[in-house]
Amino acid sequence: MLRKIGLILLVVSILLPASLSHYVRAAGSNNVDVDRVEFTYPHTPSLSNTINDYDVYIPRSSILTYYFAIKTVDENATIQYQMNGDSWKNLGQWTSTGHLPLNPANNLVEIKITSSDGTVTRLINFHVHRPLANVAALKKLETSAGTIAFDANTLNYTVYVPYSTVSTMVTPTLNDADGSLSINGIGGADGEASSAIPLGVGSTAIPVETISADGSQTRKYTIEVIRAEPSTNATLEQLSLSGSALLQPDFASGRFSYEAVVANSQDSIMVTPTASEANALIAYSANGGTYTSIFSGSASAPLPLEAGLNTIAIRVTAEDRATVNQYVLTVYRQSNDANLSSLSLSSGTLSPLFDAGIYSYSAEVGSNQSAITLTPSAAGTNASIAVSVNGGSYQSLTNGSASAPLPLEAGLNTIAIRVTAEEGNEQIYTVQVLRPSHNATLSDLSLSAGTLTPLFHPETVNYEASVGYSVYAITVKPVAAESHALVSVSVNDSTYVPVASASDSVDLLLSQGNNDIHIKVVSQSGEELLYTIRVNRAFVPYTPPSPTPTTETPVGPVKPISFNDISGSWAESIIQSAVQQGWISGYPDGTFRPNEKVSRQDFIVMLVKALGWSGPAQGSEPSFSDGEQIAPYAANAIALGYQHGLFIGYPDGSLQPKGGINRQELAVIAMRALGEPEGGALAPETGFADDRLISNWAKYAVKTAKDRGILKGRGKNLFVPAESATRAEVVAIIQYILDDLAASK
Repeated sequence: MLRKIGLILLVVSILLPASLSHYVRAAGSNNVDVDRVEFTYPHTPSLSNTINDYDVYIPRSSILTYYFAIKTVDENATIQYQMNGDSWKNLGQWTSTGHLPLNPANNLVEIKITSSDGTVTRLINFHVHRPLANVAALKKLETSAGTIAFDANTLNYTVYVPYSTVSTMVTPTLNDADGSLSINGIGGADGEASSAIPLGVGSTAIPVETISADGSQTRKYTIEVIRAEPSTNATLEQLSLSGSALLQPDFASGRFSYEAVVANSQDSIMVTPTASEANALIAYSANGGTYTSIFSGSASAPLPLEAGLNTIAIRVTAEDRATVNQYVLTVYRQSNDANLSSLSLSSGTLSPLFDAGIYSYSAEVGSNQSAITLTPSAAGTNASIAVSVNGGSYQSLTNGSASAPLPLEAGLNTIAIRVTAEEGNEQIYTVQVLRPSHNATLSDLSLSAGTLTPLFHPETVNYEASVGYSVYAITVKPVAAESHALVSVSVNDSTYVPVASASDSVDLLLSQGNNDIHIKVVSQSGEELLYTIRVNRAFVPYTPPSPTPTTETPVGPVKPISFNDISGSWAESIIQSAVQQGWISGYPDGTFRPNEKVSRQDFIVMLVKALGWSGPAQGSEPSFSDGEQIAPYAANAIALGYQHGLFIGYPDGSLQPKGGINRQELAVIAMRALGEPEGGALAPETGFADDRLISNWAKYAVKTAKDRGILKGRGKNLFVPAESATRAEVVAIIQYILDDLAASK
């Protein structure tokens, strides 16, 4: 846009009449500022529109003329000049004056600028100095070391330099560059530095001689350079450390030994030494390593710190290179190592072999050894060690020394070695020392039902007891005289099942008649002792229900004469009794399959048949979303069981007839068959170790079944509610229901 406007104005100015164009220019300006000026030689100060007096120095007397040109900001301003009082002459914009003659010494050039509107006039003076040919004086005198306060009338100067200054250069500048000079007896050039002049300690005189251009004048200047004696100061002014480490005691220049403590997490440190004298040399060394030079006031490289003591030496060499002081800093890095470096026993062998990173060990000693000593050594500096036996209080140990005798009980002994690092963190090493016990006796034995005859005595191993016909299972509670002995129980020569000392065993199912319960106690040293209890369970007279004609075709297992897979089973006698009663049978291949899982529909068929419910179901039949999965042989039994309130199905409307019936479902249906109340929203604690896994809707039934002795855990007091029931378990539960119903009549 601006370019367009400028073009339009240019065209207009061309087309205007000459008189009008002149009128436009005549409008003028009162600006008398200088845009730039150029002289043969530079002027001082630099050009400024607020300064009107300048100096121009001609370097040589032999230069006879000079010239200049000037340009104003307003190109229509008028420029005139005169020299040394001569007449005024006009000068065009940025036009050279041509050569102007110079007088020796001072010349005055006056420049007059008149604004284009004629209202303002500015006068600028340039004082042009041309040297005289017979002048030998210097205009300037400088040294590279030290400072000279030069004065044209002063011939002698004194300069003080430190010891570290071994030479200096001299730079003289002539008033008249046509003259000549020498420095220290050697010819020199005007305004240029001499070669380096060596300086000894003390005084060195350097003459500077000048001769004028016409040879008529000479002048001699003398510079006395006094170089100081070397410093003997080999001390530090300051010493600081990186991080949070603090010098102890506080730093003082004349104190040469210090200490500092850092945490184990700080694995390096930097030192920053500052020399009292600037030309002293500083070097440092860490833990006996080579010395490394460092500038005063600068930080060292990170110096690695080992756990424990570290020595950092800082060597200061004075300027005379003969005086030396050494500062010693002892840095203590705390240890967080809470490990042992070794561990040995007075008897027995550690297993596994000792390793600092392994914290659990075992060892075995003779059964007659009543004490043991151990010797631990800590890996960390200043770590402390303490020992505890079988949960007792900790006793301090001396690092690397044997402990006092540590008493050992018969059985397993736990020895804990606590290592506390300097920084306070701890590590526990554990040694399980086995001192085998020969004790295989019981200190107590009780039954959940019946009374031992005779009364229990640890040395009596044979007992008898009697229970009613309604007690289909019993538990024993053996208490080992020695806590590390192992106890297991068996009924009627079945497989031994472990039982914790002072805890109830698993349910031991009883046949009608005599049952032999064996409690085996095995000492740590391997000796065995067998306790036997003969439990007589009374017989229950049984009258089978009258058969009811049915038109349904039985489907499922058929009853063989005998079974080849129940001999020795805990449920053998119960299975045989149930088969004789006619509500359960085996398979055509001669097996009963006692450990086979039972489906929901098969359990209902067994229970309904055992309860004697027969004939077609009355009322409307149940409608389940998966009713098509119900086997034909089970349909009527399921309808009867549903109408009697044994089950209602799942919340989604399904029965899942082919799915396994789990133990908590078994408990609920069993309690319904016995007419037990449901318990409503009550969800009591059942007392089983896995109580939290039992559904709230089943907890009342499970607790009632447990309290009545119908259901117990499967070991370690676990109920395992989601575990599917087996055929043997189902037969035992149904038999209990029948016995209970018979007893209540």
